[in-house]
Amino acid sequence: MVMHREPRPRRRVVGWVIAAVVVVLLAWVSWVTVRALLARDQLLSAVPIVQSIEKNAASGHLETVAADLRTVRRHADAAASLTSDPLWRAAEVVPWAGPNLTAFRQAAAVVDSMSHNALPPLVDLASTIKVDDFRPTDGTIDLAPIEHAAPKLETASVQMKAAVVEANRIDTSHTIPQIGNAVDQLTEVVDRIGSTVDALHTAVTLLPPMLGQDGPRHYLLLFQNNAELRSSGGIPGALAIVTADHGKLSLTAQAASGDVVQPSTPILPLTEVERTLYGNQPGEYIQDVNLVPDFARSGELASALLASTTGQQVDGVVGVDPVVLSELLKATGPVKLADGTQLTSGNAVKTLLSEVYSRYRVPKQEDAFFADAAARSFAALTSGSARPSELMTALTKGVSERRVLVWSAHEGEQKLLAPTALAGALPTSTADTSAFGVYYNDATGAKMDYYLRDTVGVESAVCRADGRVSLRVGVSLHSVAPADAATSLPPYVTGAGVYGVPPGTVRTQVTVYGPKGSIVVAASLNGEQVPIVSTVDDGRPIVQMFVDLTPGQTSALSVEVLAPKGTPLDAFVDRTPTAFPTTTRVGDAECSALGVRTPAPSPSP
Repeated sequence: MVMHREPRPRRRVVGWVIAAVVVVLLAWVSWVTVRALLARDQLLSAVPIVQSIEKNAASGHLETVAADLRTVRRHADAAASLTSDPLWRAAEVVPWAGPNLTAFRQAAAVVDSMSHNALPPLVDLASTIKVDDFRPTDGTIDLAPIEHAAPKLETASVQMKAAVVEANRIDTSHTIPQIGNAVDQLTEVVDRIGSTVDALHTAVTLLPPMLGQDGPRHYLLLFQNNAELRSSGGIPGALAIVTADHGKLSLTAQAASGDVVQPSTPILPLTEVERTLYGNQPGEYIQDVNLVPDFARSGELASALLASTTGQQVDGVVGVDPVVLSELLKATGPVKLADGTQLTSGNAVKTLLSEVYSRYRVPKQEDAFFADAAARSFAALTSGSARPSELMTALTKGVSERRVLVWSAHEGEQKLLAPTALAGALPTSTADTSAFGVYYNDATGAKMDYYLRDTVGVESAVCRADGRVSLRVGVSLHSVAPADAATSLPPYVTGAGVYGVPPGTVRTQVTVYGPKGSIVVAASLNGEQVPIVSTVDDGRPIVQMFVDLTPGQTSALSVEVLAPKGTPLDAFVDRTPTAFPTTTRVGDAECSALGVRTPAPSPSP
């Protein structure tokens, strides 16, 4: 028998071909891997620089933006170059690796586009405008630099919106955590800087007309006293009229809230929900217009009440509180009042919300003190002595904490204000976040809320077979009033039992708004069922209850809602700004703690 064998040369050829393919594949993988690591380093290096641009743009330090942009552009160009060659694009079709490479390429493209299209207008502004250009001189703000900034910020805003859209289109659901987290972090930064640029554009669009570019404007200024809480911050105890005429700001009138006459019926028709939650008070007392947690509504009511008493028609309403003033005093320096008090950033909150009531026991004297503090602080802010960058920082912080609120009587301007934090609107859920509102109104009838401390938390989980989402908001309230508050604090602070609350006790009306489309399944105080008011406003379920705190006491209330399948587990809580910072916690819940309950019937007014 003759044996036939395959010629050895052919075997060698096949072997060499296989080896060559393996080598090429290894080289290809190595090439893409190395470039991916380099691109990752470039993108991660760009993130803090982009954050710096956002911070400096918001605070008015435009002079540093140009250098930061050059650095970001260098990193962006490198990342885009590393992720755009044909070998990279070919690797994107490979299972498992492909989604990671695609996400990285798209992230690099977003940063590259942002650095070349959206951020350069800010650099142009930095070369022509300095933050000192916005400093008031003898009470007048020069409108020309603001008008000059508007078209450049419009360009930046349009380009940033495009970058935000592209960033949020990046799919990280099939990426490894290292890449997914990096891309998500970048997307978050792009979202944030997009919001900052958009806010700057809105500001330069609104400021010229609102500052009287086309003629005098008149605004009602509400000084919200956090020692007696209202949903938007505090009772409007002191009032003022500010006139703006071609950039010149003047404090043209002052009054106490008691000077505004109560009408016999609500000044404007109230909704059924408003009457259910707050009675007729928001429409009858200017002190109560902001029981309602929507500042646009408060502005309408306050404007109408003022007009009914004085005939004064205003172009808008502005709300501020002593905490904002304390931040603004960092920019102006101390302000000396008529009685010799030095009002500083360190003592403003304590002086205006507590000490004044021990110093002056007669309400008229207190009103005079508040009026003097307002007038002298306004003069300091408009004199031109305030440091502009610190002023911008204070205002930015105040807006973010819901302590500076604005409503415009002009429809077009209010439309621009509505989506901003300045509007003080009810929170709206997004595709990624479920929105809650937690609002406090004083029910003591006094100034005990200076001693109130709070913590707010939201937990979420999917506990039901049908996939519906359970969310629970918890509010812990604590009184730090002295043990002998009933006798050691002035009657004006404790209320002296006039409204049925024992002296020294803090009584708070707590109103919790759930996300649209959810329903309330449980509400309790300290683990026990208590009387509640329940209603629905524009699809938002609302629970309201009262909490009494004796000195040193802590109470916890809980409201659980059931939301549709697919509702985001991440949550955001809008809340009343108190005299002191609120602690907010968001996290996952244990289903055993939430429980799987049968939903209660949808609440109705």
